Amino acid sequence: FHAVASHTKPGDRLVLTGNHPLLGSWNPHQGLELETTAATFPSWMGRINLPSDFPLEFKLVTIRSNGVLDWEHGANRYHRTSTSGRSTMLTNLYGDTTATLMPFEEVSSAERLP
Repeated sequence: FHAVASHTKPGDRLVLTGNHPLLGSWNPHQGLELETTAATFPSWMGRINLPSDFPLEFKLVTIRSNGVLDWEHGANRYHRTSTSGRSTMLTNLYGDTTATLMPFEEVSSAERLP
């Protein structure tokens, strides 16, 4: 997953949570924590292996340095995972849940990084 979230501040965490146990089953404290660096900010990245042909529903949540949860406004995001066994990188702009998720990279399982 790739998210652009320029609203975050040092000490904040950006988490992807949703309808699968690997995404915390809607518990942000157990979701996929995305990572950024000073060089890549405001881009945040995370990697997860979900089942094929899975109807994924998810949202981005900012966990502020003081522990406050800042849920992304708008409708939940939806994406059905690939049936081909190929990886898909999805890009999301934080707060714009109306945008269509656009895969920007797809690689076969043989081409995946370890």
